[in-house]
Amino acid sequence: MIFQEILRADHIYLKQLLVEEVNETYVNWLKDPAINKFLEVRHNPPTLSEQIKYVLQCIDSKDIVLFGIFLINNRLIGTMKLSFSNTSSGEIGIMVGDKSMQGIGIGKSAVGLIKAWAIKNDLLTLTAGYDVKNIASAKLFKSLGFKKYKKNSNSLLANQDIDTERVLLDLTKV
Repeated sequence: MIFQEILRADHIYLKQLLVEEVNETYVNWLKDPAINKFLEVRHNPPTLSEQIKYVLQCIDSKDIVLFGIFLINNRLIGTMKLSFSNTSSGEIGIMVGDKSMQGIGIGKSAVGLIKAWAIKNDLLTLTAGYDVKNIASAKLFKSLGFKKYKKNSNSLLANQDIDTERVLLDLTKV
């Protein structure tokens, strides 16, 4: 999906991530155990060429927008994925990869931008999922009005259970 719009806050902006913005720094975030410990890629971090292919797949998809989270000085500091399950619902996932930018409200600003865009574009719900051990994600989504609606245990690898929580934001009540 080609997404032309740029979503802006005071200190960050979101725009569709382009192939030319995928670099070793970005891929190294996905390989860093301190950053990827709650990401699906932690079990099989991608190479640069694999991540470029993934970004191309997102661009070609009619149901996914992969945003870069950029500082106003154009430095990429993370990504946010918005997947559409239908015309009225979206699923979000976020990664602030630059460690110096974690814990200072970047995620809240980025999700807030998506929330405002979703309301403006008549989405009815936003959902997200995260590992229950990911306290930062739990706090982030709760602070933005998301409510828990499901908890389950998924076996991703043999002898490894991952407890996940699903949260939902009803945009008709915001």
